[in-house]
Amino acid sequence: MAVLEIVCRDLREAMDKGLRVFPISINFSRLDFELLNLADELDSCMERYGIDKGLIHVEVTESMLGEGNAKLTGMLNNLRERGYSLWLDDFGSGYSGLNVLKDYSFDMMKIDMNFLSKFSENKKSQPILTSIVGLAEKIGMKTLSEGVETNEAYDFLRSIGCQRLQGYLFGKPMLKSELVEKIHNGTYVVSELAG
Repeated sequence: MAVLEIVCRDLREAMDKGLRVFPISINFSRLDFELLNLADELDSCMERYGIDKGLIHVEVTESMLGEGNAKLTGMLNNLRERGYSLWLDDFGSGYSGLNVLKDYSFDMMKIDMNFLSKFSENKKSQPILTSIVGLAEKIGMKTLSEGVETNEAYDFLRSIGCQRLQGYLFGKPMLKSELVEKIHNGTYVVSELAG
């Protein structure tokens, strides 16, 4: 909750200064869902800082989701009903991927960066990524690929319709002050490729 508080405070501060703001994704663990009424906590923080719910994306990792967890399904559905965007993080990193897609509803699938490991050498990566992006589209999910480090991976992912990309090709982790300066100077661009 401390991270959520900082994010909301920083968004409010930027908006009050007239700066451009972008949605922020925050990862929540199974423990967060078990110990808190996460939807109420999110709502409270959004209201306290006057932040639109569209500026916060709730990320949960594939590994925290199991089959038939009715309580967790209800909590995720509650967040969705309250207007939060749900993101499935690290898709493909575990063994339950397809069951997770069947049992839960997410707005965005973040494709695990390991699919791009040794991208140019492993010829299986391309058909697998093509299938994942196609499957996500068929079930109404947008896609984001993690770990994009080369122009080759960028061009390929763009060609198969992956809507968003993240990775060192675009920027490495940086201080907030550096990010604000890059956005202000127009040297840091956030864009959607398609959809």
